[in-house]
Amino acid sequence: NGEVTGLEKIWRTAVRNIATYVGVFAGFNYVKGKIMEIVRGNIQLSDSMAQVQKVTGLTKKEVDSLNESFGKLDTRTTLTQLNDLAYSAGKMGLGKYGVDGVRQFVEATNQLQVALGEDLGNSVDEAITPLAKLAENLGLIQKMGVEKSMLAIGSSINELSQTTTATGKNIVDFARRIQPSAQMIGLTTDEILALGSASDSFGIASEISATAFTKFLAAYRTNAAEIERILGLAKGTLDQYFDQGRTMEGMMAIFQRMHEIGDLRY
Repeated sequence: NGEVTGLEKIWRTAVRNIATYVGVFAGFNYVKGKIMEIVRGNIQLSDSMAQVQKVTGLTKKEVDSLNESFGKLDTRTTLTQLNDLAYSAGKMGLGKYGVDGVRQFVEATNQLQVALGEDLGNSVDEAITPLAKLAENLGLIQKMGVEKSMLAIGSSINELSQTTTATGKNIVDFARRIQPSAQMIGLTTDEILALGSASDSFGIASEISATAFTKFLAAYRTNAAEIERILGLAKGTLDQYFDQGRTMEGMMAIFQRMHEIGDLRY
């Protein structure tokens, strides 16, 4: 009986020790896994920073400074993801605006993806790159800086999308296509976006409406006298609008007369 009782105690002790060892090893493996995740994350972050340095032309010290500013952002976006946005800025040529320009792009993009991601597209290339290029081509970055110009256009597009049936993606696509001609004739950014919104609200594909408006704007400058004659506008009216920086009012005068006349084929 004594031997049986002793054997029972031995097995209880053994089972308890085995359970303890299993728990220790399980805890060790968990900690080990977490450490490996951190190591892999650091390697990935290091690679991202190296790529940012490569495409932006920034120095290693400047990229380090850039990441310090990223660490202060109130966002759930990881440092690696923020560096991916900085990489996109470099691919667009925004590295010429220095550390501050790249930082502003990342901060603006981080906000716009939340506000306009569904409307403009899911990826940075779909949603933000065309918008940033538009801001630069329209000269807004030079006037307002990267962040303010992108947020200003984003805010305008958001307002137009909410108050009309137009979608932000089509507005940006129209504006991008018409921008060279529109700038030459003196249209402002908000006027270009408004035309894109109106065109998309009528269900006209952006490539078609942009082509039509490009031809129209060219005719406005090269055939102003003929347009005035056909529509019965006073001679020199369109040139006066243009010289005074009121091109949009001149366009509205043309549209109004076309509406009043109706059929222009006869």
